[in-house]
Parts: sequence; structure tokens; C-alpha cells
Amino acid sequence: MIAMLKNRWLWVGAIWAGAVLTAVWNHQLVDSILSIQSQNQALRRELVFQQQNARKLDRIQEEHSKLFFSAESVQLGMLAVKSILGELAFRFDLNLAQLAVTPPQRGAETVSLNLSFSGALDRIIPFLATLNTHRHLLTKKISIKIDPKSADGSCELSMTLRCRVPSAAEIPSVPGESRMNSAL
Repeated sequence: MIAMLKNRWLWVGAIWAGAVLTAVWNHQLVDSILSIQSQNQALRRELVFQQQNARKLDRIQEEHSKLFFSAESVQLGMLAVKSILGELAFRFDLNLAQLAVTPPQRGAETVSLNLSFSGALDRIIPFLATLNTHRHLLTKKISIKIDPKSADGSCELSMTLRCRVPSAAEIPSVPGESRMNSAL
């Protein structure tokens, strides 16, 4: 009789252990399902937000891209900006005295530029206003000296060029055009 009681308690203990293990497994399964549902809801909210604000997000991304000059290398970006500044000075009939560029550090996206020019004050102000439309050029310091007799001025301008080198995936390719690697 004692042997039969021992066997029954073993069976009851095994059944209870199975019930406890099943409850723990069920609890873990419910937690994982709730976690997946929470992630799903967060992704759906993000998708709805992006759909509702797609125009605003595109406009913000476009505005952000205007803050950087896109070039294949920082050196090519510096050359392009030198050309832009020279053309602007010529267009406003200003005498470009000096354009000094601090060489960029390896991997840097900013380059310091120092520009010295002179001309009539009524041409310097529109030049600076036009230069302000180039959002990739961040003006750090402006020094204008005016000659009271001739109303001519000389200006020293310190700027920072923000240049971004796009990755290979971002560069649009033209069909039928072979790409040559730059030596810079």
C-alpha cells in the first residue's frame, strides 16, 4: 500500500510540474506576442505619421540638403566655390584681392575660406546679400572699411564651406555615360 501511495504522489507531482511548466511557457509566449504587437503598433504609427507629413518631411530634407555643397570631393567643392565667388565678384564689379582657403583635414566636411575684395559700397551690400543665399557658405566674420572720400569700401570676409561628398549610391548615373575616377 505504501508503494502505491508513493507512485500516486509521483504522478501528482509530475502533473503539477507539467502544469507549472505549461503556465510559465504560456506566460513567456504571451509576453512575446504583446512585445510584437507593441512593435507593430509603433511601426504603424510611424508609417501613418510619415504618410500624413510626407510633404513636410520632403521639404525639411530638401532644406537640409541645401546646407551642404555636394561635390565628388572636398577639393572639387573648394574649386567650385572659388569659381562661384569669382563670378559673383565679377558680376558686381568688385576687385577680388585675395581668396585664401585653409586646406581641409582628412574626412572633414568643412573648409575655412578667407575672402578680401574692394569696390563701391553700393555694390558690396548686394554682393553680400547674394552671397547669403548660398546656404552652404556660413559667414563667420565680416569686416568692412569705408573710405569716406570716395565711398569705396574694402571687405574682409571669413566663411566656412560645408561640403558633403555623396556616397556611390547617391550619385545619379547617366545611361550610356562612362564614369571616370577622379585623381583628386
